[in-house]
Amino acid sequence: QRQMCIRDRIYSDGPEIDKDVITEGNQDGAVDIGEDFNWIITTDIPADVINEKTVPREYIIYDVLDSRLDFVKVESVKVRSKDKTQTEDLVLETDYTFTRKKVEGQAEGSDRSLIWELTEAGRGKLPQYSGGQVVITFTTRLNDTADLGTAIENGAKLDYTNWEGHRYTPESPKPEVHTGGVSILKVDKADPDKKLAGAKFKIYRSEADAKAGQNAVQMRNESGTLVDYEVTSGEDGIARFVGLSYGDQTGSKPTEGETLYWIVETEAPTVDGVKYNRLHDPVKVVVNLTSHTAEPNTYTIYNAKDNYELPFTGGTGILIFLIGGAVLLGVSYLCLLYTSPGPRDTERSR
Repeated sequence: QRQMCIRDRIYSDGPEIDKDVITEGNQDGAVDIGEDFNWIITTDIPADVINEKTVPREYIIYDVLDSRLDFVKVESVKVRSKDKTQTEDLVLETDYTFTRKKVEGQAEGSDRSLIWELTEAGRGKLPQYSGGQVVITFTTRLNDTADLGTAIENGAKLDYTNWEGHRYTPESPKPEVHTGGVSILKVDKADPDKKLAGAKFKIYRSEADAKAGQNAVQMRNESGTLVDYEVTSGEDGIARFVGLSYGDQTGSKPTEGETLYWIVETEAPTVDGVKYNRLHDPVKVVVNLTSHTAEPNTYTIYNAKDNYELPFTGGTGILIFLIGGAVLLGVSYLCLLYTSPGPRDTERSR
């Protein structure tokens, strides 16, 4: 009975737990919807865990994922020394167990409650790393329910009972991730009030890639496969890109930053039987905390009914036209030079 009372009492001066996102030491991250990224949980191994007599009775780590995060896999569970020079991988089902459970109020089958519990064998390894840490790295994916421009937080909890039966339940800070979006508007050049549906666009992280048509931003399709992120303008002429990372990927405050993207029209629309020409150049756009709420006409694309496509400025297509034109001019000049009468011929003709 006395031990039960000690176990039920929660002490506050025990081991600590920390949690980071993407990389250790980072509390804020920017990610794309559908992107896989890591969370890192670090928990203390108290300095008084020095031999088999001071091995903890319980060592359990809990993590309940936000509904906008989907679990992917556990990357590793390790113990490491205080100076971080020595590490050892813990073995699943030998040194620890890992279970997933359904969280009340969340969708059936989501199993977002994650639980790592060190076994007797695992706890027996802790004295070798006294004063060090247990380090858990696992991967999640930002799903398509993520709110744009909103912090998505996630914390963890340690349930630790020492060799005396004193229980500690510290909670970690809550690192966060963000994602954003941007929209463009497609209209008729001669009649800007006429919105154009059916135009297709891709988005790129650099102007060079946009002009080359390579390394487009990718998103997951319905089967979970990464494919180029392509959107089509609707009847309102708007094409919306959602779930784009912005700010510093591993900065202290990505919400205060912004990221440049370049949008390329990959297919011009056909409206009322008329084929519009494709946009000449990539359009530079800014993604930040509020870009998804900006009016679509912030970036308006005007297209004429020219029925031909022009290459990107600076692209190989315009170079071919220029070279071809130069060749034709050269040939014309030579023809004139050899067919025009010289001075003597002129005299003779007299």
